[in-house]
Amino acid sequence: MHCQGHRLSDMKKITEYLKKEAVFIISVVLAAVSCFFVHPDSQYLSYIDIRTILLLFSLMLVVQAFVDAGLFQWAQNMILKKTRNPRLLGLLLVLLVFISSMAVTNDVALISFVPFTLLMFSSFDRRDSAFIVVMETIEANLGSMATPFGNPQNLFLYSSFAISNSDFFRTVLPSSAVSLIMLACLCWFHRYRLELPAIENEEEKSRKLGRSIWIYVVLFVMILLSVLRLIPVPYAAAFAALVILVFNRKVFLKVDYALLLTFCAFFIFVGNMKRIPQISSMLETSLSGNEYWWGLGLSQLISNVPAAIMLSGFASDIRMLLLGVNIGGLGTLIASLASLISFKGYSGIRKSEGAYYFAIFTFYNLLFLAALIPFSYFFRF
Repeated sequence: MHCQGHRLSDMKKITEYLKKEAVFIISVVLAAVSCFFVHPDSQYLSYIDIRTILLLFSLMLVVQAFVDAGLFQWAQNMILKKTRNPRLLGLLLVLLVFISSMAVTNDVALISFVPFTLLMFSSFDRRDSAFIVVMETIEANLGSMATPFGNPQNLFLYSSFAISNSDFFRTVLPSSAVSLIMLACLCWFHRYRLELPAIENEEEKSRKLGRSIWIYVVLFVMILLSVLRLIPVPYAAAFAALVILVFNRKVFLKVDYALLLTFCAFFIFVGNMKRIPQISSMLETSLSGNEYWWGLGLSQLISNVPAAIMLSGFASDIRMLLLGVNIGGLGTLIASLASLISFKGYSGIRKSEGAYYFAIFTFYNLLFLAALIPFSYFFRF
């Protein structure tokens, strides 16, 4: 029985790992299979978009440095200290996730705020706690679409295809703004059933930030300027890596290297597919004029980041692909990998409510999707 318990525990760990790294595994398999059709040669070196990889790596470094410095914990403590009304707190939390996702990416925003939300709403029943976390998840995905550095697919498409700032913002801002209005209305008119718990440790809630935070702020601004093509990316990335190596080298161990390798694997797969005339011609014909729908649809199956990478090699209208994969972050639980972060966090803390959360998540995602598909497709500049 003891050995059987260990086997079950090991199987559970393996299953959790496979779920977490599913997209990475798929990307590696696709890249490996494509190599049988297009044998490795010197052209492989041109597949990898080094600029995107460097930007993503340096951005993850600096954001993780913020996490280690306690920036998000400080912000959460200040919110709870200043706001005692449940309705106002719920609205403020979701708005902060929306705003922070524009700068530090959707997944980091959720990793930072979802556990805090569940702690603050621990005395609330599942109706309220699930509602707030679902709203945070939706707005992390839709808030992150508003900037070139808000999520990996934006960073890739903006960087690799030299989308102008005016084209980028004209494409995404209307849909992002409408989603914010929908969010505010839903959160404000939602009726909460319980009051917030009292603050137990006022000294802890008032904890101050360390001085190192200002160093990371400078690095963060520098990385954003490099995203906007105002500073050479290699210089900005090298400088950020050097500074963090000096001040907090442990941050390097916390970077999501699987995501970087996923990008590289998909670059290889797409590069090889473009060199197979029959497949390349078929995909280019199918995508022509349908980039929005392909991006939205494929995101539901493999999530929007790999969908953006896979389709970008054959799309003629990158703006519509950009819009499609961002709106495509709504819908299924796997449409955006950030959504899995919320689901895992919620079901891990409130273990018996996973099915209920999934139902609420699906309902509101379909509601936002139904509203934003016609708006984003027909009302764009």
